Amino acid sequence: MFCEKEVLLIGTGMMAVEYAKVLNALNINFTVIGRSATGCERFKEITGITALSGGIEKYLKKHPSLDEHSSVIVAVSANQLFNVNMQLLDSGFKHILSEKPAGLSKKDIAALFKACRDNDAEIYVAYNRRNYASTIKALEIIEEDGGVLSCNFEFTEWSHVIKELDQPPEVKNNWLLCNSTHVIDLAFFVIGMPDVFNSYSLGKVNWSDCKAVYAGSGISKNGVLFTYNANWVSPGRWGVEWLTSKHKIILRPLEKIQVQELGSIEAKYLDIDDSLDVMYKPGIYKEVSGFLGLDSEALSRLKTIEEQYLSMDIYQKIAGKSI
Repeated sequence: MFCEKEVLLIGTGMMAVEYAKVLNALNINFTVIGRSATGCERFKEITGITALSGGIEKYLKKHPSLDEHSSVIVAVSANQLFNVNMQLLDSGFKHILSEKPAGLSKKDIAALFKACRDNDAEIYVAYNRRNYASTIKALEIIEEDGGVLSCNFEFTEWSHVIKELDQPPEVKNNWLLCNSTHVIDLAFFVIGMPDVFNSYSLGKVNWSDCKAVYAGSGISKNGVLFTYNANWVSPGRWGVEWLTSKHKIILRPLEKIQVQELGSIEAKYLDIDDSLDVMYKPGIYKEVSGFLGLDSEALSRLKTIEEQYLSMDIYQKIAGKSI
């Protein structure tokens, strides 16, 4: 399939590399914009694609017309997302896919949502786990079973690894928003946003002002009971469980799906067609296909900036601190 769209891909890091792989596979014409010459050279070494250095500011000065670019994918560092997204909106772009979380604070997300509303634009926030093959299969089973009755999820992070990461303080201080929301978003995407909600958090990790231990429970707007926990100073891993009248559906790891049937104590892995998640970074192929209008079902699973804005109070409550 050939799509008559042209895309700007902003960023030259590893996520930009993953997006470039998918855009190539979809036969999409795209231009890559980076900031530093070093980053652009590294991108070309990996992909064979030339990236233009100097950032989006330099590019827009040379290309004031927006006609040639129908869509923009923003794959810059987390602490640069808000500035780039806002500059794109101010420049007239109306169709943007931004790496999560799109901004580093509730204030950032509120400003982006307002700018989109005022300019008749849309930012989709790239929570790629919504488009995992495992998630899609889980949704199929849930529909066949008549819906979810309850949900459990865990978003434990590995503090000993994060502590050593070369990330700016503002990213580490917002690690739940920048990383853990992959799991939180996935759980609530399926069951609906919380309606009644109790949240608890204790302690602190030794690499930021993030809390160390988390627990909570509530009822979603779709009437689904949920619980969650995470312990960032103890062993653990990400995982989501959705329980129906017939099955317990387990994503642990999130890329795989296990099912426990009623009357059985054994959870079995299901064989699913996850070839796209193996060939490309999981979820990215369908995410980009949906964003570009090539897959309507995938598009329906994308998260809008309005949904991200409405999620911020939930994220803040779970984090146990201001975001």
